[in-house]
Amino acid sequence: MKRILLAISLVLTLTGTSVFAQSSDAWTDRKNEFNFSVSGLSIPTIAETFGAVLGTAFSLGNFTYENLTIIGTFNAEYYRKLNKTFAVGGGLSYEHWMGDVMRKQDDVMVKDGHHNSDYLSLMVGAKAFWFERGHASMYSKVIGGATGYTNENSSVGATYAFQISPIAVSFGGDAWRGFVELGFGTQGIGIIGVSRRF
Repeated sequence: MKRILLAISLVLTLTGTSVFAQSSDAWTDRKNEFNFSVSGLSIPTIAETFGAVLGTAFSLGNFTYENLTIIGTFNAEYYRKLNKTFAVGGGLSYEHWMGDVMRKQDDVMVKDGHHNSDYLSLMVGAKAFWFERGHASMYSKVIGGATGYTNENSSVGATYAFQISPIAVSFGGDAWRGFVELGFGTQGIGIIGVSRRF
């Protein structure tokens, strides 16, 4: 954490600006922003993986998963800047998880079924831009809402959804930028994507 704070302080010092100073360029003047991203290690992925490990452990290895496929989380978000520091908006996230359920029979693992899970999250939230200068921006994001899910048995359910990304960086031109976010939640620990402002 000290290294992160030191790096942030160094960037601010080298650019000759304070945390609260904002530059006036085409990127910062644009009010509407669309983000498209992919991410990994989301809460649904962690929960499904943890459940699979516990299921194997509690069955003493008689049940397990094989051929697991986790496609990651796909995210689409829209934000509207209220001023040079804050933006509000919302997002949609989708994730798919599947694998073969294996059962031990006569000391041999045989396929006992197939597990599918789909997660769709709808969230609202806000961004705080604490540095925007030239072709780089740094911000934090908090977003929350609900996740609906279904599985191979057509079971349907809902739970809460959230994403906290305290450290995020975007870089690029006046209309298009790439970005990286580090955080925790429904969208994942590491998020990488592209932004379009207009």
